[in-house]
Amino acid sequence: VWPVETGPDAHRWVQDNLSEGFVEQADFTLYFIGDELVDLYGEMPVKNIQIRYLDEMTPVQGFSGFVKLYPDKLLITGYQGNVMGLGLKSAVVDLIDLQDETSYAKIKLSVEGPVQDALKLIDEKPLEFSRMFGLKPDLTKGQAVVDVDLYFPLIDDLQTEQVLVDVQAQIKQAVFPLPVENQYLTDGNFNLSVTNEKLILNGTGVAFLSPVHLNWIENFIPRKSDDIQSQYDISMDMLTDKLKSEFPMMQDYFWGIISIKGSIVKLHNNKLKGNFICDLQDSELKIKYINLLKERLTPATAVFSFENTQDKTLFNMEANGLTGRTVYNPFSFLIQGEIGQDNFISFEKIMTENTSFSGELNFKKDDFFNLTLQGKKIDFSGLQNKEEPIEDYLDRPEENQVDFLSAFPQIDMNINFDKIFFKKETPITQVKVILKKENNLWKTLSLNAVSSVPVEVKFDEETQTLTGQTDDLGDLLTHMNITDEIIGGSVLLTGQQLKQGGWDGNLSVEQFSLKEPGFFIQAMTILGIIDAFRGQDLSFDKAEIPFKINSEVSSELIVSDGYMSGTSLGATFNGQVMPTALNLSGSVIPAYAINSLLGKIPLIGALFKDGEGGGLIGLKYNITGSPSDPIVDFNPLKSIAPGILGRLFN
Repeated sequence: VWPVETGPDAHRWVQDNLSEGFVEQADFTLYFIGDELVDLYGEMPVKNIQIRYLDEMTPVQGFSGFVKLYPDKLLITGYQGNVMGLGLKSAVVDLIDLQDETSYAKIKLSVEGPVQDALKLIDEKPLEFSRMFGLKPDLTKGQAVVDVDLYFPLIDDLQTEQVLVDVQAQIKQAVFPLPVENQYLTDGNFNLSVTNEKLILNGTGVAFLSPVHLNWIENFIPRKSDDIQSQYDISMDMLTDKLKSEFPMMQDYFWGIISIKGSIVKLHNNKLKGNFICDLQDSELKIKYINLLKERLTPATAVFSFENTQDKTLFNMEANGLTGRTVYNPFSFLIQGEIGQDNFISFEKIMTENTSFSGELNFKKDDFFNLTLQGKKIDFSGLQNKEEPIEDYLDRPEENQVDFLSAFPQIDMNINFDKIFFKKETPITQVKVILKKENNLWKTLSLNAVSSVPVEVKFDEETQTLTGQTDDLGDLLTHMNITDEIIGGSVLLTGQQLKQGGWDGNLSVEQFSLKEPGFFIQAMTILGIIDAFRGQDLSFDKAEIPFKINSEVSSELIVSDGYMSGTSLGATFNGQVMPTALNLSGSVIPAYAINSLLGKIPLIGALFKDGEGGGLIGLKYNITGSPSDPIVDFNPLKSIAPGILGRLFN
């Protein structure tokens, strides 16, 4: 019925792209002058036909509507159908300029249904929008209404760039995976606009358990290398209290709400730039390494920016605010750096109430670590009693258990502070530390400081020997806020560096006392001699601790035949000491001066002696757990003649 000469391109397109279904009735009116067709009008309702609007896209199935023919166009309108699981709300196929040399198609589809089906639709050629931006339809949920407008010439060899695209979508209650493992954006309500030139996504959702607003712009036709290709504008109120189950490390630093506003920009040359401003007023901030505690409702802001290239990332972080509740103290940071194969961090300014320093850090994994710090003071008092439980440490993946001194074969450290606060009232002063290691062997080890008395450690490179001394161990440990239960103690530390790395050494302490020694009180209670010592400090003449440190695990101290001796009591110990774990065993020996004499009898003394410093009567013990929470286990059955019994039965 439709004359081929009236729009041959459109006639061919209809023949190629409309199929199946049926026509109940067709009405055509044609006007001729002589043999010349001068006008026409046709109309026919269609049911259950298939329309293929572009060769590579899934056709509309079950289409019902009307087809109208005019001299210069063919108009198809629909009210029913489906495509890829999406229901058809409306459809218009308008083939225009039928009498011109080239005819065109204007197609408008409005569909609704699951978001994952909508993403699959716009991922088909020639669109391919979903895969272009890493969207995974099968991992999404929600509902969408999508309007697709296409405009293209009716020619045989149609190219992708000849198809003009305009996609508008409203997305409700969406769930999208985020580029962070096991994290999703939920409750998403977005408006999406996609054309040949750009994509714009704007809306709100919940990410990291916090409300977020996102505006995403993607430019498809950047003209210069420094033109913006992608821009993400983000604002969110991060609810840090809800995040602690997902990101446990946050509980050491933040509480409350952090308001974040910023943007990430990707240039056409693949450079990434970012800038974020964080309002910290409604949050608490705690950085225990410098004893910074910012209370909630005190003003503070932080600005973070970065620039990323193929092999490195440059960053800048600056923060300013107030700490305290009744007396306010300012704090400020300015940290800059470069992260890549080689890493460089510059501490331009770190200032809190009891901290003021600057410095530089330069390191490369499995290679070198260089650190320089200098300043008036630094406050470590926030570190007290914060050791990590041993079970948490041992549950970590092995690659995350970092042994700092063994991890880098080259180390160069220079630290110089007027004061270091482990306790606010009693700083250690005049601290100078110089460490240098090359090819896993120490070349320089030097430490000088003053608690109430001088502390000195030095290394002789020629003899490969280390010496250290102070005249009051108790005073040093009190200043370092480790313990105040040791009184006095003259210390001499000696060590010999081994050729393959590691150390053989000895720690000798003379003339010291213990206040309220819980470990010994337990032992004396079991031995039935507690009344003789109740209310007294426990004095010792000497402690000898031979130790080894191997080159692979420098944080592990291996103790062999260590002992401490006094007139009234003594102890032996062997095992391992680590920053996060203890594994020690030995004996507690009462009446040490008399008890140990049996171990010194020629020929038979070895039978009675439980190692160096041992005796006839003693109480066996084991210590495990962490230094902050040790587990002590005494064995009363081995309280008599542990040397003899140990050799007979062990």
